[in-house]
Amino acid sequence: GRPESGIYRDKQGNWCVDKVYAGTRLRQRFSQNFEEAQNWLIRELDQRRQAKLFGVRRKWMFDEASAKYVLDHQDKVSLETDIYLLDSLMPFIGKLALDRIHDGTLAPYVAHRIAKGRAHKTVNAGLALTRRILNLAARKWRDENGRTWLETPPMLTMLPLNGHQREPRPITWAEQRAILPLLPDHLGRMVLFDLNTGARDEVVCGLKWEWEVPISELGISVFSIPRESVKGRKRDRILVCNSVAQSIIES
Repeated sequence: GRPESGIYRDKQGNWCVDKVYAGTRLRQRFSQNFEEAQNWLIRELDQRRQAKLFGVRRKWMFDEASAKYVLDHQDKVSLETDIYLLDSLMPFIGKLALDRIHDGTLAPYVAHRIAKGRAHKTVNAGLALTRRILNLAARKWRDENGRTWLETPPMLTMLPLNGHQREPRPITWAEQRAILPLLPDHLGRMVLFDLNTGARDEVVCGLKWEWEVPISELGISVFSIPRESVKGRKRDRILVCNSVAQSIIES
């Protein structure tokens, strides 16, 4: 059986917490450090007692808020990107209470990402996701006593984009002639199709014959892409094939 303390060791030798307090189950897995598990349980029990007896708001950790965000947004199209961003944030603020997250505590994360060569826009995506989670914690999420997870969300500073972004531009004919011969034949056809349609990778890799709508008067085809395969998934998209894209379809 498991000890009444709620702390036990699993088959891999890791310390785990599994305890019920006031009808709420507290569960967490730790490494092989017993004190880490013990301190976490003591803190959780103390915060819940304070909240129950004196109305003190429990201190929620950012990793707990992140887990709730992921569970609440399972249908979000870009959830994989959000999870990637959260993974990059965890070493820096994962174990911080929500009310301790601000520009100062995020500064090491920003410096690390820039040192790794990440663009300002990419760093801002992580900061924006952090801001989104903190806003939800302050305005929507509530504990068992009806209190929000966070009293007031902080104002987070985004990195400037002007002067730190390359302007988008079309690929040149010379670049196209240099790149395509370097690709395997099947990838070359895919890239050439993409260059002539502007389709996203999900469409290029998942194009289906049943989506084709031949336009006999013009001798070309269009493809009616269902919204499940379109960015945002709001509406269907018509993909028009020019003569080059059509020749690839015919081949």
